[in-house]
Amino acid sequence: MTMRLHIKQQVRQAHQARQCYTPRSNTERVTVRRMAESCELVTPHRGMYAEPEYWSMLNHISKVQHIGSTLCREKPGTIIAGISAAAVWGLDHSAYLHKSGVITIAKPYGNPNRATHSQLRRIYLPARHMNHVTMHNNTQVTDPTRTLFDCGRTEAFHDAFPVFESAIRQNSVDSTAFLEYCSQAYVGRNRHLPAFVMSKARGLSENGGESFALAVIFELGFPWPEQQVEFTCIGSGGVRKVRRVDFAWYLPDGRIVVGELDGQQKYVDPSMTGGRSIAAIVEDERERSQMLYRCGVSAVVRFTFDDVVRRVPLERKLREAGVPCGAPPVLPQPHGRR
Repeated sequence: MTMRLHIKQQVRQAHQARQCYTPRSNTERVTVRRMAESCELVTPHRGMYAEPEYWSMLNHISKVQHIGSTLCREKPGTIIAGISAAAVWGLDHSAYLHKSGVITIAKPYGNPNRATHSQLRRIYLPARHMNHVTMHNNTQVTDPTRTLFDCGRTEAFHDAFPVFESAIRQNSVDSTAFLEYCSQAYVGRNRHLPAFVMSKARGLSENGGESFALAVIFELGFPWPEQQVEFTCIGSGGVRKVRRVDFAWYLPDGRIVVGELDGQQKYVDPSMTGGRSIAAIVEDERERSQMLYRCGVSAVVRFTFDDVVRRVPLERKLREAGVPCGAPPVLPQPHGRR
């Protein structure tokens, strides 16, 4: 067996274990570098390799899980933390938080060993809180409580909020117990930041896109809407139907404004289209809006995730619908990575 065939076999075995391949000898290292130069392999993280087709099919959460598990295999004692730990636990968050390929690890206070290259980010975990480290899917990682705590104090509100919403929805944490944890005197710096994020989280968002949109709506200065509101409507033929909407604002003048996040997947993903054409889906959405109007809804605002990311289109649509907008709230800001 040639060295290239041997390496390809090892790479596939690593993939089966949901890990990346790492060379074991100088000969292997020379060969994999040549294979990477010829695009036979990709290098998702320093010293790690994967097949291009396999890697391209993974989402951002799975990629971090592969890298984190490999790091723990190669360097026992490594602790995956922060937003990288959120990925290990499968908690919702934006893919762009991983675009740099950086993995967050935790080290106790006073440990002189620091991250040795640019693809590792170090945050501190007090030695007294090492009981919040556990094993999950062959990865040593901070538990959900500590993971949320670190995400809340190192990420912006709109990036941390989906993680918290997801954790509550999955029953990974109890909000009361979490706030008690944040109140401990020596839990870590900036403990007021994760406490603030948890004070807003309810776990009602159905997915990360909704929770991200809700966080941005709040940051723009709009009032916090009701979530997952159900309207009972009478459809064609007198059939009684229940329609649930993402967001609803009940305004002082009696008007009801509904906000719905439209995903592009429902137009192209066969599992979501149910075999219907785009024209049929659009017609369903039009009928849905008409039914909501018959239920007393004054305006239906549909916006895309791109509108949320760009912010200005989302703000314009909500303002045009009559949703009041005050001054953006002064949010606590994360300070560094400690």
